[in-house]
Amino acid sequence: MCCCSQSARPLLWKTLFRVIAFSVLAVSGGLIFSVVEHPNAVNNLKKKNELLDSLREDMEKKYNMTKDDFDNFTELTDEALSLDGPIWGYFEGVRFAFETLTTIGYGRLAPSTSLGQALCVLFAVLGIPITILAFKSVGELISRGISSIITKIESKCLKREPSNVAAKCTAVTCVMMVIMLLLGATMQIYTDDADDMTFLEGFYFWFISFTTIGYGDYVPGFPKNTGSSQNGVHSKTAALRTANIAFHLTWTTLGLCVVSSALNALAEFLEKRSAARQLRKKCWSCVADNSLQVKDCSGKDVTAEEENYHSVTYV
Repeated sequence: MCCCSQSARPLLWKTLFRVIAFSVLAVSGGLIFSVVEHPNAVNNLKKKNELLDSLREDMEKKYNMTKDDFDNFTELTDEALSLDGPIWGYFEGVRFAFETLTTIGYGRLAPSTSLGQALCVLFAVLGIPITILAFKSVGELISRGISSIITKIESKCLKREPSNVAAKCTAVTCVMMVIMLLLGATMQIYTDDADDMTFLEGFYFWFISFTTIGYGDYVPGFPKNTGSSQNGVHSKTAALRTANIAFHLTWTTLGLCVVSSALNALAEFLEKRSAARQLRKKCWSCVADNSLQVKDCSGKDVTAEEENYHSVTYV
């Protein structure tokens, strides 16, 4: 019992530290974003009230409409506009299935019937694990391919023994992720639903999509500032809309695989580096006087393992 308690103590401390770090991030993040976004939200609310007041004055002058009549008119208008939604054609169904399986969930496409909601639960329960396994496999293939390329370059081109392959693979995968974000932001500007989207907004949109956060403020096929365009219909041809949707689904899939590979590689690298450091501190007394090798209590050399995950800065 005592042995189990002692072996679980490092895990408890690590868990406590990570929970505290998460809590600090959540609290500090809430403070930062509230300070940054609150003034703009207040200004938007002020503009909204000013527009409504101006509209009410115009309606009162032109149609002798009272304040109660105007309030009733705006409530009915808002209710009517809220009923606007997607047409739910085949492409809308494909997009909804994709957003569900990848857990992005932008929020613009959602089932409104009881049968659709029940099927969505069943579809997600069965489909999400399959999607996670598929993306994990693709991410592993990407990591293995990058590791193989790094090994061949160092052994055949640079004529040296490959070292720190895991760290270098992590760095290359992260660079690939950034490149995909930059390319996606650039291409997003020229899509038919860009709606005057800037490069920063495009970069932000693809990052939110690749990380499956999916706030829903920017959605492919849905102009940002048009309340009556929930159905995603554009003046563009059907072929162009189809190509646009295909581009977004394909690029998002590739991005999810690369981001998954990068995050998994980074997490594994940090875990192994932390474990090697802890082992080195624990067994420092086992260091030989005539060697820099670090051995654990069973005599196994752990220096090589630590050096393989020592630092990304060695890339």
